[in-house]
Amino acid sequence: MTIDDDRFATSPLLWVLRDVLGLRGPKYGCGIGYCAACTVLIDGRNTKSCQTPAGQAIEKAITTVEGASGLVVDAVREAWYRGNVVQCGYCQPGQTLAAVALLEANRSPDDATIASWMNGNLCRCGTYPRIRDAIGQAAGALAAGRVPERVPVVPELEMQPLTEEELADPVHPYIRIHQDGIVIAYSNQIEMGQGAHTGLATIVAEELDADSASVRVVNAANGTRPGGMCTGLRRGAGLSS
Repeated sequence: MTIDDDRFATSPLLWVLRDVLGLRGPKYGCGIGYCAACTVLIDGRNTKSCQTPAGQAIEKAITTVEGASGLVVDAVREAWYRGNVVQCGYCQPGQTLAAVALLEANRSPDDATIASWMNGNLCRCGTYPRIRDAIGQAAGALAAGRVPERVPVVPELEMQPLTEEELADPVHPYIRIHQDGIVIAYSNQIEMGQGAHTGLATIVAEELDADSASVRVVNAANGTRPGGMCTGLRRGAGLSS
């Protein structure tokens, strides 16, 4: 990364990554270096980007969760997936990169080492036992020389805004079944780790006798247009399953 503007050199690296380069992996959490949601790797070392002036990263390798790759990264991702670690997910880019930095430095950490290393990464959902166990599983896979399986990537759905005709109709279905078998369920409950979308997907799958993997839950909300006219269902871009 080249920083040729003095304003960027003195700005927190997090601002440059998110606002200038458009990388959304590093998260803004506390802004004072306590939560580590903004963690990136600088020359392989886990670093809080909200507390790092961008000028200090000149000529150094900066890795965000979007560009992380390699055997250790794959082992961590597989362990996270198999262990169902993620809840709301906000802290996870920082958590996973910290775990990668640990396993790059120490392929066989014990529980005490894992707990000490990950102590600076906070999780609002309290998934610490799952995080610790997943790091242990990743370390075991690396020690055994097992090639991690690639985590399946579910493509994002392209959600189109409601048309004027649809907006004029106050009644909209909350469940739509597509020709390819995908079931879309619309929810006005924001998923913040409490499992609202997972629960809804499970209920819909059971009622339709469908494969739960085919059910996607999309954020939507009831609201009003200017002048007070009801919009009915307003589709959002959020996606969960």
